[in-house]
Amino acid sequence: PQYLQAGNIRLCLDNFVASNNGESIVLTKAEYIIVSTLAKNAGSVVSREELVRRVNPVQTIKTQAINVHIHRLRKALDWDVDTASKAGYCVRKSKDV
Repeated sequence: PQYLQAGNIRLCLDNFVASNNGESIVLTKAEYIIVSTLAKNAGSVVSREELVRRVNPVQTIKTQAINVHIHRLRKALDWDVDTASKAGYCVRKSKDV
């Protein structure tokens, strides 16, 4: 299996499972897309608009929905996601990668 690591979060790209320090976490499809996008772009700011496009490229959802998903992910995953004021979100690069 292929894995993507971002801080304490590990994503299995083959079966869409996320884990936090070895504990499996159930994510919605939208949350998985957000986590994987931020992890793949670790160290760079990803705009809310880009996250909206990734989560739902066909229908329009509001950027406020992304804020709600990020809030839930921070709590559920105990994940350190930085907010770049009026720009988007960023996670730090993992030293394990």
